[in-house]
Amino acid sequence: MPTDSPVPVVVLGGVFLAVGLILLAVGAREEGRYRNTLVGRPDAREFLTGWPPRFWRRTLTMGGMAALAIGVVLLGIGLYLWLA
Repeated sequence: MPTDSPVPVVVLGGVFLAVGLILLAVGAREEGRYRNTLVGRPDAREFLTGWPPRFWRRTLTMGGMAALAIGVVLLGIGLYLWLA
């Protein structure tokens, strides 16, 4: 049995998981708001074709996915160390 406690790794994994879920929710809401503003415009070309690409719309979602991945890995490592 190792002398170091894996609790900080589990807590850090949980924090990353929570941040990831929050970022995904905020990103989806922002994307919806942006699309709703495009639908109201008379020229809906950008809504229909997606041109020009605006990558800043998906930054929160991408950050949420990265945080989720890190959180899952940290939780897995922490739980493995805790149960080992």
